[in-house]
Amino acid sequence: HNQLRGPLPSQIIGFPNLTSLSLDDNLINGTIPSWVFSLPALTLLSIRNNKLTGHVKEFKSTYLAEVDLSNNNLHGRFPSSIFKLVNLTSLILSSNNFSGELDMLCHAISLQILVLFNNSFNGAIPQCLGNFNIGFFVLDLGKNNFFGTIPNTFVKGNYFDTINLNGNGFEGTVPKSLVNCKNLRVLDLGCNKLFDKF
Repeated sequence: HNQLRGPLPSQIIGFPNLTSLSLDDNLINGTIPSWVFSLPALTLLSIRNNKLTGHVKEFKSTYLAEVDLSNNNLHGRFPSSIFKLVNLTSLILSSNNFSGELDMLCHAISLQILVLFNNSFNGAIPQCLGNFNIGFFVLDLGKNNFFGTIPNTFVKGNYFDTINLNGNGFEGTVPKSLVNCKNLRVLDLGCNKLFDKF
């Protein structure tokens, strides 16, 4: 929350114990240098609301739990291997131009918040989505290029609070298993190609 501007340094030495890097709400531009993704002890990375551009490299910080890169100008395929990070609880990438599929989502065993709103992600949603019954409570895939049917696999005992699939190309019917989402407060399926009766 300052007026920091210019690019991040291309190289940095030290900070082996740095666990949190937050540079939100500034005027930082340029690309994210590779050292950011290689800090060995990093658990929180948040650089939202800046002017960053370019691609995101593979994450090598194995302890990462929270990542927020929202509201920048980042683009390209987002490395889906991030879903293999066993501590990942929150991934927020809204309002960029990321692309790619969610084929590795089923590996995200600790994920609680996934916000990809307003990007260019595509492909089908993995059938495992509804099987996340421990902790997963915010799913926002609105305004992307996802297609196919919405998985009818929402299990009893899940914790979904918000599901936003607005503005994609989903077809078919509304999954009946949504009735198992007892904690659901927000459900937005608008602007798709669903065909069903209420």
